Amino acid sequence: MSGPEQECIQDQLGEEDLEIFLRTPEGGLYDHPEHWQPAAIFDCLKRETANDVFMAFYEAAAQDSEAVLACVRNLLEEIDIAKAAWGFHEIATDEQVFLASKLLTGEIACLENHGPSADSPEPPGPPPPEHALLWEFSTGEQPRDSGDFLMLASAVTQGTVYAASGSGQVYALDARTGHVRWHTELDAQLDPPPVIRDSRVYLRSIRVYYTLDATTGEVLGTNEGRGPQHTDPPRPEAGRTVRLEGDLPPGTAVHAVDAATGTRVWTYDVGSIIPVAPTQSGGTVFVRSYEGIHALDESTGRLLWETEWEYVGDYPPHIVDGIWPLAGDGTVIALDARTGRPRWFFDEDHINRIAGVADGMVLAEGALGFYGIEAATGQRKWSLNNDWRVFYVTVADGVVYANTVTGDLHTLDLQTGESLWTQRIGYYLAPEYGLYRVVDGVVYVTHGEGVRAYRAPATTDTRPPAE
Repeated sequence: MSGPEQECIQDQLGEEDLEIFLRTPEGGLYDHPEHWQPAAIFDCLKRETANDVFMAFYEAAAQDSEAVLACVRNLLEEIDIAKAAWGFHEIATDEQVFLASKLLTGEIACLENHGPSADSPEPPGPPPPEHALLWEFSTGEQPRDSGDFLMLASAVTQGTVYAASGSGQVYALDARTGHVRWHTELDAQLDPPPVIRDSRVYLRSIRVYYTLDATTGEVLGTNEGRGPQHTDPPRPEAGRTVRLEGDLPPGTAVHAVDAATGTRVWTYDVGSIIPVAPTQSGGTVFVRSYEGIHALDESTGRLLWETEWEYVGDYPPHIVDGIWPLAGDGTVIALDARTGRPRWFFDEDHINRIAGVADGMVLAEGALGFYGIEAATGQRKWSLNNDWRVFYVTVADGVVYANTVTGDLHTLDLQTGESLWTQRIGYYLAPEYGLYRVVDGVVYVTHGEGVRAYRAPATTDTRPPAE
């Protein structure tokens, strides 16, 4: 990195953050994300240097397939990374937002096109049994570009599954048969998935929101303001919902808004950037920030307790059976949700992330394995080899749905860790982006050409007794 480039970054971030940025091969971006502003950094760099920095960060983020890395390198030759970085900020221009979107969907396409590397281990679990497939919908053509795969709305509404693609294709499918109820083509680059509210389908493109009739697919209108998003806050509890102040970049304050009237009930500023949505549980709002973790009274916003926490992750607070499990420095620590005091530690492996919690279990990802930990005691109940690397997890009816870096959806028995079946998706994103949904015992899974619906796998607790 040249002297002028370093001076520019120092002017933007200060000398201390420049030292952090230069300290490691990946520029400090991966280990210390709280210390960098991507627009400021990449705007200081020449294009070749910016590409090298981005690739170092991408490699550090565990993208280890050579085919995928080569694909991303080729992608960067087509995109101005400095302008793309600005696209993730509120003050970005339409062109910058478009480049940022192209970069994100391009990365996904690289993974989809190449899948796991040739030497990747076979994922655990057999494919879904033939009798589990309820129906399959195909668009009838291959995806035309990197953003063309379908993403699903979070809910099945009035027996309808809603799906949309980045290229503007919107479908309403019969949830029982998969038959198309309507299909609307929008002349827009969409940022799916769709959001369903009050018999309306909401979709957004670059700074424009589309409203469609949920029954007919008719376009009812467009606007340039904010609309419902897939990043909606947690579901209301006790008549209120909690959201963050601002959008991108995140703010530092939490607001409680009355769900019925939209009236702000209280505001609490934690004094540090909040990178992920808070979680509500048992009358308490749990918040992660860059400087600590905080517990607020849901009714009043009063601070109940807080503690410093230097390990900032990209996952929201997970609360289960009165504990808040956190991963940091290779160890899981379970804090009492009422007091913030430690209840137990788990340090059998270099744990780097809490993947999810449900039904008395904590799911954690380590350097060597994927673990099911008993929430009450901190004892390991099961573990799996993690060569296929879990990225995102949801749990429904005793089944763990684990989306991995190889683009596979694994289903596991929550209590035993037994592999039930595995389905190739071809790419990975957080669950809220709608690569799969689990609703009323049915798993809706997207793939390169459409959607499949499977009967949800049975766990040991739900299978009929052997005769």
